[in-house]
Amino acid sequence: MILDGTGSIRVVLWQDRVVESLGHPATGLYCETFWLPVLGPTAMWLVRMLVRDLTEQPGGFETEPSVIAARLGISWSTDRPSTLSRALQRCEMFGACRITRGPDTVSVRSMLAPLPRRHLDRLSPDLRTLHGTWGAESAP
Repeated sequence: MILDGTGSIRVVLWQDRVVESLGHPATGLYCETFWLPVLGPTAMWLVRMLVRDLTEQPGGFETEPSVIAARLGISWSTDRPSTLSRALQRCEMFGACRITRGPDTVSVRSMLAPLPRRHLDRLSPDLRTLHGTWGAESAP
């Protein structure tokens, strides 16, 4: 289980120049529209909340998993898989965050990469069409 301890965790910004130069703000419309169906709503809200918190505390911050869960209105448990631990696993699986242990740290991306082809292919037809026109609509 991710972050299975009872202590606090550290949340920091995951800096990646490549993703930051090509990506989209995690709190923006692109991620809400195209990453949401991939990450799922709980994981997407988790990323967005942590990124907003990091905007206010750019050096990172300490918090409790139970506090994060309560802010999102989801479950947290140290003795069984919880909604928060599953959301963190999804974020890690899809590269929105990474978890390191000793001490427990969650590094969160403020920018998410453009959606990879393998995920685009799984979107609904209307979202695939919208994604195809996204660059043309947002270009100057």
